[in-house]
Amino acid sequence: MKAYHKCTRPFLYAGLVAVTLSAGQGAYGAGPANVEFSGAMVAQPCTLPDENSNIEVEFGTVINKNLYSSARTNRTNVSLTLEDCDLTMDQPTVSISFSGPPSTKLPGLIALDPTSQASGVAIGLETADGKLLPLDKNSEKQLLITGSNTLNFKAFVQGEPDAIENKSITLGPFSALAMFTLKYE
Repeated sequence: MKAYHKCTRPFLYAGLVAVTLSAGQGAYGAGPANVEFSGAMVAQPCTLPDENSNIEVEFGTVINKNLYSSARTNRTNVSLTLEDCDLTMDQPTVSISFSGPPSTKLPGLIALDPTSQASGVAIGLETADGKLLPLDKNSEKQLLITGSNTLNFKAFVQGEPDAIENKSITLGPFSALAMFTLKYE
C-alpha cells in the first residue's frame, strides 16, 4: 500500500492555487488576454519530511490459508513523523484520515488497485491501540509537543467474506493506494 498526503487546517486550504486563463474575443490573441492568479497562504504547525510524504507499507508474503482461518493478517506497524512542530500557532492537536478507493465488500477498507493480480482482499487501517480507522474518518486528536511527533497506526490485509467462505481468494501480487490528510486544530 502506498499513502500520499495533503495537509488541511480548518477554514484554510493548503496548496490551493486557481489559475484562470481567458482570451478576448476574436482569434489567436486579437484582443486583451487576462491571467488571474489566486491562492491561499497558510501556516502549518509542523513540517512533513520528504521521506514521510510517500509511505510504502510492505506486507510481504500473505498466505491464503491464514486468511481462510483468521480472515486477516497480523497488523503491520506504520509510523509518520512530523518535525519542527511549533505550538505557538495555537493548534496543539493533529488527527489523520485516509481516503482512497473503498472496498465494496468490506466498507471502510481500501480496495486493491485494479492492476493487482490478487483479489478477494482489501487493506484495513487501525489506530495504534487497535481501533479501526475507516476511510474518510478522522482519527482521535493527538496532542502535539514542540519539536518532533510520531503518529503510529497499523495496516492489515483482510479477506472478503464471500472469498473466505468460498475459498476463492485469487493469488498474486497486489497493491493499493490511499491518501492521508493531517488536520491541525
